[in-house]
Amino acid sequence: MLKFSLYRLPALSNVFTKTSFLAGILIIRLYVSADLTFLQLYEQIQYENLYMKASHPLFILFIALLSIPLLHAQTASQEVWEPQAAGRFYPGNETALKDQINTFLNNIPKQPLQGRPIALISPHAGYQHSGQIAAYGYSTIRDFEFNRVVILAFKHKMFKRFRGVSILTAKNFKTPLGLIPVDIDACNQLLNTPVSSSQNTSSKSIKLFGTFEDTFQEEHSLENQLPFLQMTLGEFKLVPIMVGILMDDDFDKVANTIKPLIDDKTLVVVSSDFTHYGEGYGYVPFKKDIEKNIHALDYGAFDKILSKDFDGIRNYRKLTGINACGIYPIELLLKLLPDEAQGEILNYDTSGHQLNDFGLSVSYASIIFTKPLETKSGTHTPKEETHNPETDLW
Repeated sequence: MLKFSLYRLPALSNVFTKTSFLAGILIIRLYVSADLTFLQLYEQIQYENLYMKASHPLFILFIALLSIPLLHAQTASQEVWEPQAAGRFYPGNETALKDQINTFLNNIPKQPLQGRPIALISPHAGYQHSGQIAAYGYSTIRDFEFNRVVILAFKHKMFKRFRGVSILTAKNFKTPLGLIPVDIDACNQLLNTPVSSSQNTSSKSIKLFGTFEDTFQEEHSLENQLPFLQMTLGEFKLVPIMVGILMDDDFDKVANTIKPLIDDKTLVVVSSDFTHYGEGYGYVPFKKDIEKNIHALDYGAFDKILSKDFDGIRNYRKLTGINACGIYPIELLLKLLPDEAQGEILNYDTSGHQLNDFGLSVSYASIIFTKPLETKSGTHTPKEETHNPETDLW
């Protein structure tokens, strides 16, 4: 059975050899549903490292035939968005969840920071695999007050891909720890923006901000961050953003629209794991010294990210095929960060190392970005301290 997720699809050459030509075409359909034109789809496949004999006439013909835009219905705001991952990726019981997160946090020594946290990149696998790594990032924000969190996440599996970002305007998100109010005003500010993709002779303009509820259904990448935020921040408002396909100047347009929301009381969280190694993930770039090579592959990406090198990380992905599942949210973050932001890797591990089995391995990293503390008073206000074995890897 073909196993894939939207942001780490296997190479089409593998798809066509391991399944069937029709199966490969169905996968291409995922991309076409994002309203990409023929040329954009071809370029996107190249960027996604979905290499195959692109000159094959049947391949080109099917792309052209399938390049028919699909409409996505917008949904009305609802009162509460129920948890989708509780009991699967993290405990569904309030007491058990609190105990697990507190255990993670208590295992971490005090970490001095060079400045005020402004953004985190955090993993989203089952807590038994990535929770301790995630806790390193969240432990750093406990001494700072944030009243709003913008989460940039993505949908692992969906039949229809989309271009732009999806914002759910439910009034509250629910976890076993309680309700998190959504910042409706901020969400509406983004949704009401007229920002659209660039229009040229070969493509129509597409609105880059919308509400597509299916991007949140049965998805854990955003939700897995919420209990950690509840345990470390207490009360805050949420801006939930699912990032779809972004191309060309989409990144700048989306980032420039989000930037007015970013202030000293707003934290940005990017949800992403890194290398997904193994046949089950369609990614086996090496078969010797696997742990060493995975480490080198991940740290090559970290180098670009810490340098805030937007073009560098995109070129690195083209060169290596690294299948970090949250690559679009990461790239969007690099457009959001201020020039003075400094990045640091707080913790890193792989499921292969944890299980002593690199047949399937997913990499996890906790990365923080800070900016220098201002010298005037009031800028830093400390707070009082008060399974599915395969899928839960990612």
